Amino acid sequence: MLKITSQVFLLVDEDTVEKYKADLSDEIEPQITELISRAEKGTKALQKTQLALQTKVPVIRYVPQCIFH
Repeated sequence: MLKITSQVFLLVDEDTVEKYKADLSDEIEPQITELISRAEKGTKALQKTQLALQTKVPVIRYVPQCIFH
């Protein structure tokens, strides 16, 4: 069976393309900004957790020595 397909192309001028690019940028920019903000907050929270764990490591290493000596 022979399948025939056709494609139709619409040619637009550069101004139209630039307008749609600007519209798309305006539409998604707030969402991207929000995602970046969330990622930065998450990174700060993980850094706090990491610092808290790093400060516990010397204490944990010291505790067994105190118990057995």
